[in-house]
Amino acid sequence: MDIVCHLPFGKSIQVLKEACKVMMHKCINADNDVHIRDLASYLLAPDPKTEKKIPIEDLENDAIVAVQGGSDNTSTALVVIFYFLMVHRYYFDALRKELNVMFPNPTAVLDPSTLMGIRKLGKNWRLMAR
Repeated sequence: MDIVCHLPFGKSIQVLKEACKVMMHKCINADNDVHIRDLASYLLAPDPKTEKKIPIEDLENDAIVAVQGGSDNTSTALVVIFYFLMVHRYYFDALRKELNVMFPNPTAVLDPSTLMGIRKLGKNWRLMAR
């Protein structure tokens, strides 16, 4: 998330991040007084096996991810993805080369099984599908 704060819209993200941090701290302070479980109550619960809790700094970051995930997550994800692809041009070029081989006709219908076969994409999709 920290890299997003350095993009042109970073000041707005900082304001959102601070608001989310305040909300998470309210949840932390009210942890023992929760009557209806929400996402924060699950994040605040200790791991059943280790009894470890998520560090507060991570909870603060999780709060902004949760708020962002409930709003314009697709556009934000695409902005960050394309930003990193442009910064690390090698990955963009490798992905572009692989896409050109897999889809010689760029206007054809995308077959999901073909998409899963793309090495650079398929690995991540398989991880997300777990």
